[in-house]
Amino acid sequence: MIRESINNSVLLREAPPTALTFLISNVTPLLEPRPPRASLKWLDFPREGRIVLSLFTGVRYRSRRASKVIHGALLPALNDSGDGDSDQRSARFHLLRFSASLCPRNACIHMVLELRRVCVCVSGGAVCSQDQFRCRNGKCITSRWVCDDTDDCGDGSDELPESCLQKSHYATGEKTCSQSQFSCGGRLNECVSIRWHCDGKADCENSADEQGCALKNCTDEEFRCSSGQCVSKSFVCDKDSDCDDGSDELSCPVPTCRPGTFQCNDSVCVPRLWACDGDADCADGSDEWPQNCPSGTGQKKQQTVCRNHDVLCGSGECIHANWRCDGDFDCNDRSDEDNCTAPTCRPDEFLCKDGSCIAGMRQCDGSPDCRDHSDEVDCVTVKTCKEPNWFKCRSGECISTDRVCDGTKDCLDWSDEPLKDCNTNECLVNNGGCSHTCNDLKIRYECLCPEGFHLINRTHCEDVDECLDADTCSQICVNLPGSFKCVCNEGFELDHMTKECKAITGSGAFLLFSTRHEVRKMALGSREYTSLIRQQKNVVALDVDIPNDRIFWSDASQKKIYSAATADPAHHSTVIDSQISRPEGLAVDWIHGNIYWTDGELQTISVATADGSKRKTLISDDLRNPRAIAIDPQNNFMFWTDWGESARIEKSGLNGADRTALVTENIVWPNGITLDVLNHRLYWVDSKLHTLSSIGVNGDSRHTLIYDQGKLPHPLALAVFEEKVFWTDMSNNGIWSANRMTGRDIAAVAEHLQSPEDIVLYHSLKQPTGRDWCKDTALVNGGCEFLCLPAPLINARSPKYTCACPDHMTLGVDMRTCVSGSDAEHEPVSSPSQHPTVLYVTLPIVAVCLLAFGGMLIWRHWRVKNTNTIHFSNPVYQKTTDDTVHIFRSPSLEGYSHPSLSDKSSNILDKPYLDSVTRPMIYIYNINKWTRQYDVI
Repeated sequence: MIRESINNSVLLREAPPTALTFLISNVTPLLEPRPPRASLKWLDFPREGRIVLSLFTGVRYRSRRASKVIHGALLPALNDSGDGDSDQRSARFHLLRFSASLCPRNACIHMVLELRRVCVCVSGGAVCSQDQFRCRNGKCITSRWVCDDTDDCGDGSDELPESCLQKSHYATGEKTCSQSQFSCGGRLNECVSIRWHCDGKADCENSADEQGCALKNCTDEEFRCSSGQCVSKSFVCDKDSDCDDGSDELSCPVPTCRPGTFQCNDSVCVPRLWACDGDADCADGSDEWPQNCPSGTGQKKQQTVCRNHDVLCGSGECIHANWRCDGDFDCNDRSDEDNCTAPTCRPDEFLCKDGSCIAGMRQCDGSPDCRDHSDEVDCVTVKTCKEPNWFKCRSGECISTDRVCDGTKDCLDWSDEPLKDCNTNECLVNNGGCSHTCNDLKIRYECLCPEGFHLINRTHCEDVDECLDADTCSQICVNLPGSFKCVCNEGFELDHMTKECKAITGSGAFLLFSTRHEVRKMALGSREYTSLIRQQKNVVALDVDIPNDRIFWSDASQKKIYSAATADPAHHSTVIDSQISRPEGLAVDWIHGNIYWTDGELQTISVATADGSKRKTLISDDLRNPRAIAIDPQNNFMFWTDWGESARIEKSGLNGADRTALVTENIVWPNGITLDVLNHRLYWVDSKLHTLSSIGVNGDSRHTLIYDQGKLPHPLALAVFEEKVFWTDMSNNGIWSANRMTGRDIAAVAEHLQSPEDIVLYHSLKQPTGRDWCKDTALVNGGCEFLCLPAPLINARSPKYTCACPDHMTLGVDMRTCVSGSDAEHEPVSSPSQHPTVLYVTLPIVAVCLLAFGGMLIWRHWRVKNTNTIHFSNPVYQKTTDDTVHIFRSPSLEGYSHPSLSDKSSNILDKPYLDSVTRPMIYIYNINKWTRQYDVI
């Protein structure tokens, strides 16, 4: 017999009528897990002769020609009233999709033995797909929710031992895990990622993945610490404790530096070119000491000039003037708190933790007035009864509930003895109007809701949508009646022990971080790191292009941006080396192949191709101190921090359009920023407020996760992956981590680092793929002559990209080619998308102008037609200048007269003469030198 599975149906071909037991043994296993009822129905009936047998106990089925009722067991009895053979019409059999009409509700299993084709359909509940689990109550849930210690079915059937055994395929009664999985065994017999085996954290319910783990073997390039930890041999005896127990710095000989290097006073070696260059590269600054820099050698460091309202630190950087003597160390050398007097406030003022003073009446007023919010700490705004089950009187005092409605008035306002409410059970009548539980109290009653519901209108319960809070689940939240479910994105798997989503695809994740002179690499979950890029002057910012396996970094001392392959970091290339001053933030667009960076000195945000051949300044207006930058190339947005006087976090498109501010309040010194691409949330650290916060990419759902001056004294950069957020701290000289949703579980990842700066996380799931419209179009580079930049995805009608030109050029009329600035002044620049609007405006104006012009022509034609003209020549009258003669009608017999030309006092034009008959006036004008023309009006 051939078995096929099509559209949730099972088709049995060529089943002989006599093979009843064969059918039963092959059909019933296909119905596991067995639903309450199921039916076998034929799809084409050529004859009326049918033999039907009921398989379920106590279920009666009636056909037209036969009826059987079976009790207890299947009887090998057939009632065949047909003629045995089916006609040729049965060959016209066609398989129909499963529907309610094929398998009616409450049908039992029907087996048609006469026909050679039968279809198995499932009824009596919902139809579950292959990747779903069918609960005993008929509900379908995803198979991933089976045996996860949560009742998702509602009847507990998904957590039964037999359900756990059905979660995956079994070969010999035991679960078969794939080669990339580890078998936990035990009650659940679950499979976890093989990378979770011996990672220091129990992922199996029985902790089998952390049992019998051998001590890690160090490679030939590594040094084994006394604690068993492995560190790079290059870190041994470098005056920096890299082992947790410091064993890498024990029994170290007196170091000697090779030729071409300078030995610092603490024995550390730096390149000779770094000595006496005006920049302290040794931790103790000995490479710039006068005794180490002979007269006439070296390079004098350029004196830093701070802007207005800023002060210069002894270590060379600038900070805001109002940060001086505020009780918080902001300079690297802490010189901003030198020679400061202890702050004092008046008796009627409140002293904030940062040393500032506010009016005393502003403490605990519900609104933070101190910059560090210390005026709203330890405030009690509502008076409650501390003891449980105590009654609060309306007058404010608390009494025991035993003294309520006992006939004795114990409250000052007698509110414990109301006559109408004592000894009355309101829940007896219509459940008190409560939709769920009515709880009778000594005074009145209360409506209660089950877990996962909340009370509305004081009587009705409504489901709580826990998924409205973005931090309810780490990735995807599914709201259920009375509860919720957390699931993971593709490529992640839910750890049932920690309830965290862990990556199960891609290569192993690791951290990349800079320590001024180096870029180091550390495997995630390990405390061991190696040097990736060495002998750098001052690495400030870095980022990675994972699809192309490249790393980018900026050097503040060299004032350049470099790039190298992660497989060969020793051979790097220069990407940007001009028109750059202080590149403190760097981000890579891995989809469109561009890089973005901030410049705190030039106060700009710029973009360039990954090779640096094309570049443009995107934003230069209203920037004070831009620092960190992060991008979202899937939706084409970028985000950056600015710690100017009005500190803020801003957002714009990757082409500089649609600029808007996301955070403007409760922010002072935002240093680092990072984007969680999967969950669409931004994370940033504030070095002044000592906070780590998050917010949605649209400015919603802001949360302060950590507020701790001890854990966040001077954070600089941060990165996010899975359930963790990692950050570097200059004052603590280390890398720390915490839960990115709660801010808890703060732990040190790496300590005793020298000047840790930027940090990024390297994993393929951190940079999901996307479409590059600049390359997917038929035109090369999207038809742009210079740069093709992705446009922000604001709505469905947004453009995919826009063209951009170098700083000294602008776009031409076609919005694709570039023209010089002088040529652009003579060319109208318009967008093709605006042409219809322009036509709608200009066409009516042109029509009105044409009508006006035609009317003027008609009027002039009428005027010429009604004008009398006299032409004559007067050879005697010759004048060298033009003259004007005024002739008007006179009542004299001569008919016409004109005034004397010598009489200049008379003004006939101002006072025209009208005779008694009101005849028209006659004006004579334009008398030429040789010909005089008289227009009679």
